[in-house]
Amino acid sequence: MTQIKEITQHGFSQTVIVDPIITLVQEKLNQILICQGNLQEILDYVQLTNGKMIRPVLVSLVFQLCEGKDQKLLVDAAAAVELIHIASLVHDDIVDKSVLRRSVLTVQERYGPAAAVLVGDFLFAEAFALFTINKLTDLLSLMTDVICKMSEGEVQQLLSPGADEAYYWGYIYCKTVCLIEAACLVGASVAGIQNQRTLDSLRKFGCNLGYAFQIVDDLLDYSKPNSQIGKNPGNDYRQGLWTLPIIRGVHQGLIPKNWQESLNFEQAREILFNSGILTDIGREAISYIEQAQDILLQFPDSPIRNRLYDLASFIGTRDY
Repeated sequence: MTQIKEITQHGFSQTVIVDPIITLVQEKLNQILICQGNLQEILDYVQLTNGKMIRPVLVSLVFQLCEGKDQKLLVDAAAAVELIHIASLVHDDIVDKSVLRRSVLTVQERYGPAAAVLVGDFLFAEAFALFTINKLTDLLSLMTDVICKMSEGEVQQLLSPGADEAYYWGYIYCKTVCLIEAACLVGASVAGIQNQRTLDSLRKFGCNLGYAFQIVDDLLDYSKPNSQIGKNPGNDYRQGLWTLPIIRGVHQGLIPKNWQESLNFEQAREILFNSGILTDIGREAISYIEQAQDILLQFPDSPIRNRLYDLASFIGTRDY
């Protein structure tokens, strides 16, 4: 049975999704992330500070929804997806100069940006090795495309960030949505699904989850201080990021265009809260979740479908 709970290990508090397959995925990560010298210390640190494992959980549950049989192949594919996710976060923290992730120091802050770049590269390489060893050529192509999209989005954000909704939706697709979408397709592919209609449904399911996930993440930046979030509220605001609340506030004339200079975070949060913008955006996240859940209803009723349904609800209503 899938459960979501808080655990503490070696002094680090983290929220994980407990599932028998995910336990095997974690064991697989422990097996392959072994090397000599100082790199091992950093890899151990990365594993101690990993997140909720939502992407490998999606790989696993979609695989089971599609009645997949090869559990070893599932574990390897899910582990590869998680490695790509972790690697992207390590690299993103370098670009953003982030100090904390999930309430602890980022790799780049603790070990330096140069070491973080190399660790991210190592994790990407291990992910591709898993796909290659298992001769998952189609998935290798899929995940290469995902990494290209993520890189493209981050370079665009770094060099020429946008300040309107058209830019925002395109950026978060590259940043967040495409990997969650791909996780669902990986689960279906490893299960042997070739029917295009089924693949399209699962792609749309993942896409809706991904948009909801990022919207909720944006809203959490305006929440009250909460140790579970793993970062201080207002981080995005103080970095000058044009997330959806700010974009909507400026568009409606409630937030000045030069908000970085004219408003502090507490002032902006009060305006966005009192205007109902944050509430409306929260409803939008729920709408994406409901669309994802409607897609699930196309599949036969089963305990696995119910677990995916519940996971979607968690993504849409999480407060960390």
